[in-house]
Amino acid sequence: MVYGEASSDKPVQTNLPVTEDDDDDLQLDPSIIGFDPTLENVLGDEKTAEQSLTQMEKSALAIGEEYETKAKEQTTDNNYPPEWGAAMRKCEMREIYREEVSTIKWPEFYIELPNNLGLNWELFSDNETEQPLSKGSLLKGFALAKADININFAASGSPIYVVDATDEFIAKYEKAAPQIRESLLKYLSSQPEEVQIKQLTELILNNIRKIDALADRDIKDYIKRVIGSFNNDQVAELKENPYRYSEIIKKKIVDLMDEYAEAEFYRRLDMDQIFIRESKGFPVTINLTDEPVLGIKNSLYSEEERGNNFELKVINEVANLDNILFWHRNIERKGFAINGGFLNHYPDYIVYTKRHKLVVIETKGDDRDNSDSRTKLKLGQAWANKAGNNRFKYFMVFDKNHLEGAYSLDEFLDVMKEL
Repeated sequence: MVYGEASSDKPVQTNLPVTEDDDDDLQLDPSIIGFDPTLENVLGDEKTAEQSLTQMEKSALAIGEEYETKAKEQTTDNNYPPEWGAAMRKCEMREIYREEVSTIKWPEFYIELPNNLGLNWELFSDNETEQPLSKGSLLKGFALAKADININFAASGSPIYVVDATDEFIAKYEKAAPQIRESLLKYLSSQPEEVQIKQLTELILNNIRKIDALADRDIKDYIKRVIGSFNNDQVAELKENPYRYSEIIKKKIVDLMDEYAEAEFYRRLDMDQIFIRESKGFPVTINLTDEPVLGIKNSLYSEEERGNNFELKVINEVANLDNILFWHRNIERKGFAINGGFLNHYPDYIVYTKRHKLVVIETKGDDRDNSDSRTKLKLGQAWANKAGNNRFKYFMVFDKNHLEGAYSLDEFLDVMKEL
């Protein structure tokens, strides 16, 4: 994200020159994006003005692209930044479990390839006519042109932000220099109304950039519909905060796609067009990206990641049950996922019992935001049901308050000891 609201996540950084004012706030040097705060070079005819805005956008996008390229070049095959090397711990699977584990495959959702590709399926094996479920395979039929434009632009008075990236892999957002903000507003206000709307549309489109599975034309038409619904006050707010509006509109589009993909997932699941294949086995070695936990028996690997306090409480209780063969702390975004297409859900723990039950556990402490818990719970239960044969189980465990279909820790332990 090159422009947008300040974020608590670690955003992209590139090497940009900055200046310091009396308040020690880092500010972007306007000259690096080719934007003249005096606007003497852009307030001529419309064509010149459009070229200036386009150049500013291209420069800003180039900054983000430069970082992304550099980051990819300096990333290992395992997608870990190189500076993580010293902190990561390579852990081996315990020898006593290797024979049993070699028989276990992780169930994934698959979807059959369409039969209208002009291919002779007799030339392919069964596996080649199927593919792991992905979001793109669920978006056929999604029409952004028919999607609603009801968007909450609350708190749109936030200041414009630009990237400050003076240190590699260390993210920081700072307020844009006042002269950039004032110049942008002055520039837009100098244009006829229809030109303002056109250029705001292009600016938002450039900032949103590419969204997988959508054509730029469809995104642009959606932006036009959104801006076309604005009253004069809303247009004025848009000119004040075009980059924040870009992020809000992009989030709306992505949310619309997710909602469509989720509904399509369950529709196709009911029609048996989505099915389970046992595909991935447990790796012999894993790389820990967090500190290891100590003192909990029956771990699958020589060391396992620690987790938070409630997670530790859950797995300690589970590991000490008499029917547990081994347990593994699933590594977020690197381990096993329940691939719903609309959502890749990485559960916290994978437990294997002496009766050959693979039990997947997602923990939820009461201090956690559970806004996505219902979505994960429904997907996890659908995954376990579709896997069949009562070999695979999914449980969501809460500290105290829990959703319907989930368990408190005490309730879960009563069930777990019988598996």
